[in-house]
Amino acid sequence: MEEVSLPDALLAGLHESCRNGLWFTPNLTHLTGDLARTGRPAGTIILPKGEKNYKLIDVPIHKIPKAQANPDSTAEELWDCIKEHYGLNILTGVTSVGAIPIPKPWLGHFIPKGASYFTNPISEFGFRFYPRKGLRYKSLAAKTAKAVFGTKRVFGLLGRANAVAFVGFAVFDIISLAACMNKNKG
Repeated sequence: MEEVSLPDALLAGLHESCRNGLWFTPNLTHLTGDLARTGRPAGTIILPKGEKNYKLIDVPIHKIPKAQANPDSTAEELWDCIKEHYGLNILTGVTSVGAIPIPKPWLGHFIPKGASYFTNPISEFGFRFYPRKGLRYKSLAAKTAKAVFGTKRVFGLLGRANAVAFVGFAVFDIISLAACMNKNKG
């Protein structure tokens, strides 16, 4: 909801009530002054009494209790869980670095029609140092790799499979951290 000044809000409300058939046309300057004197116009109801008169009714607004959780302790618990989790699972870090998408033009590669605009560090490493390393021609592994991942190059396969593994590890990490946080709270 957009925040507007008190006179603008009153004017919009009066126009809306007139459109709906309630002809309430008080002196806007007096009404604004009366509302400002109440100290909290957000907690006041304007009750029309005729076309020009009105009565202000003060509605008590209860304070919302503040949250009991200490945000510093929650952050500390999360940090402890992260340290505990990643101390055991360094494979996630390696996988996440290998799954970073890098635009091919940044590396000076030509992009053939129908090819992806991005590559990743694992596939680029293989392309630079082992450009011809691929699966044996017409083997079952080569046919399966070509059908599933679209390439027969070993590092191309590792790079594409790594992106899938990264998503799996990310889901595993989120679930593990949530379980750790839940265990620490209870």
